[in-house]
Amino acid sequence: DIEFDCYMALVREGRMNSYEVFKSLKNSGIDNGSRTRIYDALKSLQKKGFVKQNDKRITPQRTEHLFTPMRLEEAMEPTINFVNSKTHQKFDEQFDFL
Repeated sequence: DIEFDCYMALVREGRMNSYEVFKSLKNSGIDNGSRTRIYDALKSLQKKGFVKQNDKRITPQRTEHLFTPMRLEEAMEPTINFVNSKTHQKFDEQFDFL
């Protein structure tokens, strides 16, 4: 994904302008096409809050604020509920004759 490649280039290299991001990707062997596509991807990343532009330099932003913290129990709840329901269903089927 072109946005991912641009973001990772900024993380690796630090502050760069759009052309430097383009050159960094080319030098890394990542061919994302034209500079225009790189510029569009960087604008999109800026709108999403992943990068910030000061003057002509672009810097990657920390992304923790983009994700809501979640406890492991909350993340696993749908899976646990599914397993529990299947377990109860199998148990009921096995002892249905009672």
